[in-house]
Amino acid sequence: GIIKESGLKKFNAMLKSDYNFFNDRVKVELLLLGAHVEQASAPIGNNSSTDGSLISQALQWNPTRPLFEDGDFLQPGGVEANPLALLKAYDDQFVMNRIIASVKPTINIAKNLDYSVQIGIDHTHGTREASLKKFYLINSAPNLGQAYYGTMVRTSEQISNTLSWKKDFNTIKLNALLGYEYLRIRVDGKNLTASNFTSDDIDFVKVLQNAPAANTGMSSVAPPDNKLQSFFGRADLNYQDKFLLTATLRADGSSKFGENNRYAMFPSFGFGWNMHEFGFVPESINRLKLRLGWGETGNQQFPEGSATERWAFGSGGGSSTLFQTNVGNPNLRWETTRTINMGLDIELFQSRLAATIDVFDKKTEDIIFFMTTPQPGPAVNYWTNFEDSYIKNTGLELTLDGWIIENSNLKWQLGVNATFLKNSYESDNDVTLLTGTISGKGLSGVTTQVITKGQPLYTYKLREWTGIGEDGFSTYEGFDDVSQSSPKYFSGDPLPDMLLGISSTVTVGNFDATINFNGAFGHQIYNNTANAIFIKGNLGTRNTSRDLIGNGEDVANVSAASTRFLEDADFIRLANLSVGYTIKPTGVFKKMRVYLTGQNLAVFTNYSGFDPEVNTDKNFNGVPSYGIEYTPYPRSRSFIAGVTASF
Repeated sequence: GIIKESGLKKFNAMLKSDYNFFNDRVKVELLLLGAHVEQASAPIGNNSSTDGSLISQALQWNPTRPLFEDGDFLQPGGVEANPLALLKAYDDQFVMNRIIASVKPTINIAKNLDYSVQIGIDHTHGTREASLKKFYLINSAPNLGQAYYGTMVRTSEQISNTLSWKKDFNTIKLNALLGYEYLRIRVDGKNLTASNFTSDDIDFVKVLQNAPAANTGMSSVAPPDNKLQSFFGRADLNYQDKFLLTATLRADGSSKFGENNRYAMFPSFGFGWNMHEFGFVPESINRLKLRLGWGETGNQQFPEGSATERWAFGSGGGSSTLFQTNVGNPNLRWETTRTINMGLDIELFQSRLAATIDVFDKKTEDIIFFMTTPQPGPAVNYWTNFEDSYIKNTGLELTLDGWIIENSNLKWQLGVNATFLKNSYESDNDVTLLTGTISGKGLSGVTTQVITKGQPLYTYKLREWTGIGEDGFSTYEGFDDVSQSSPKYFSGDPLPDMLLGISSTVTVGNFDATINFNGAFGHQIYNNTANAIFIKGNLGTRNTSRDLIGNGEDVANVSAASTRFLEDADFIRLANLSVGYTIKPTGVFKKMRVYLTGQNLAVFTNYSGFDPEVNTDKNFNGVPSYGIEYTPYPRSRSFIAGVTASF
């Protein structure tokens, strides 16, 4: 890992076999995949205090102060925490074993008529052991020693049945498919906690009984099973490769939704017209295709039991206390996205140059949010649909791909794709949802984003910072005193207006090289790390940013949430560079290629934070957020050397 003591080991093995019987009338596909993962995590959280996260401690440690004193960790206490002491005291190990198995027999019932059934299971067992030693100081006080042990088991069982039929009517080709699918997911977890151990010389997780009974706790997690049942059908019609028509209909039922709305229908249609098959298209155009599409999809990516009244034991008053965790909603229904798209594909110069243009319009309705229960209901949240609101996404996608040079000794391919996006949240009411919580001293409970009508999702709404006044304190548009209610303004959003991708491959003889860039433009990131850590008040005790030296700011200036910490996040990333050499067939090898690949090699941006693509979960009361950075785990730069061979 990038941070010491953190890292990941992963082992995979896969066996895939195909068998044919009875003159190929019966085919059987078998798949078996096993994985073992060992992960050591660093003490980093998305809502840790500024002295409770390793990243923030490392950023704030006074660079003129030693980390050790007389062979021991220097722990000055107060607001300054020794990051190496935390690294030594903290241990967090996660082990996961996963098995995926499936069998899929296909029977040719009659000419052009096949029946397939696939039965699969995905079983995962994870164990986490975490501890914090006693010698580490927390807010100048000795730690009691803490330990956690937890297990989680997730089992997914799936069965799919499909009946497919193909028929060629001379000028018309027809493919039809009917299917049924059932999925069940079960989750079960157990957790043990303990504190106040007698000595650091023991592994706390191995001797949980060493802690006093009053300092131990246990809990279990068993959410309702997630069950999904689907009926679907699809028909593909091809008329002389000139006209193509696809129609699909799905009926999906999920146990996550209310008993009154478990099922929903999702149709879709697609039309293609190969215009190059007609005489009015010039011969210089090798391919010209018009595409039209319309369809609906459903979203059920929400917690199990979202529509169910749920209760739990253990909250404040002890493990025997029963309290409500979720209010049932029998009318909770699918969130639906309706998409309309139109595209054009064209190929020129013996198909050496290809271009596509796509225009799309997406509208998401019945948006599901986790909201506070209206009074006089219980003081807990519930999942509900916003019936009078929708999310609208419109965009234009352009792709250009061509072979600039193509001969026996040299080949050069270049591809560029760009997507232009526009997002807005529309509503018939004036309800505004707050989100984007900010961490740091004096910032608890502060939000920086809103979801409100007429604005993009996760729009920033902040005080407009205008600089440092003559008295050394921040000034704001509409008011000069941060302690009072200065107005907030819409200040941008974290959703890019444009996405860019560039790829190129060059082949010279047996050598090949591929390079990929990706970028995003027209969006902002809120630098919560700078807001909480790089403040003038740190000067003289903790590390801070050199930009604050000599800027006229008073050390007592409050680092309030404002546009001061909102930055443009435009970037271009050299995402991948791979160089390879193919060895000519020799001996037992039919083909062999050696290669070297570098990933995340460079980022070109004016953003001052860790990484312009970093996103920390800063939701507020279950309302999601996007585009906020807070002491994240650093993104790695990696180099991979490999050999691929076939015999």
